[in-house]
Amino acid sequence: MRRCRIRNGLARLEVAVQEIRAASAGETITISAWPGFAAFWLIPRLPLLQAAFPNHDLCILSGGHSDDVTHGDLQIRFGDGRWPDIQAEKILGEEVFAVCSPRYLRGRRTPLPLRELKAARLLRLVENTPRWYGWTTWFEALGSPLKRPSRTLDFDSYPLLASAALAGQGIALCWDGLLDEFLNNGALVRVTADSVPSTRGYFVTHRTGIEPDSAIRAVSKWLRQNAVGARPAVPMGNSAATAAVEEL
Repeated sequence: MRRCRIRNGLARLEVAVQEIRAASAGETITISAWPGFAAFWLIPRLPLLQAAFPNHDLCILSGGHSDDVTHGDLQIRFGDGRWPDIQAEKILGEEVFAVCSPRYLRGRRTPLPLRELKAARLLRLVENTPRWYGWTTWFEALGSPLKRPSRTLDFDSYPLLASAALAGQGIALCWDGLLDEFLNNGALVRVTADSVPSTRGYFVTHRTGIEPDSAIRAVSKWLRQNAVGARPAVPMGNSAATAAVEEL
């Protein structure tokens, strides 16, 4: 009789496990992120993320640059980590510096003095908000106010702005950790040695009260773990930069 009960109990347990597996298979986890973060940090990591969670589908949402990211099971937000009723864990800190394509430098030596940087074509986000550094606030943080940029080119999304920088159209502000692929392969170089840090950063967030063993928490942990680790040194441009169609 006891053996029969044990067998029945094990059978019910196996059925329960199979039901859980069936329910979790195909479950979609939605991640919303800022356009720049989604394009340059999240998308390159998607193959590894999908391999780590083969039984789950992923949905990536990208909101407008000036709107807060609130949709989805997980959100990649930028700020100080303080949102009401939200669990937040930092992925990347904020450190901002100037970059451009070597073609734009046209053989000029770097680092450039700030006065020369101010005279260059500066690529700007037209939807800049106080939470993000723009050229004006970046120069102010360095103690060298920018009265009026001499030449600018404006964009309404950071991926478009970064694409223009890669095409040699001007100089962009870069958030440490976002464009490392292009900095490490030489498609972009740092223009000056100056950088501006802050206490803000990118956070992976979700609503409070989610079960500790849920897939959402597991994906959140994966995102944090894959943001940690030393990155190769970022190269500075030099006088051997390839000639470009653009000039400073």
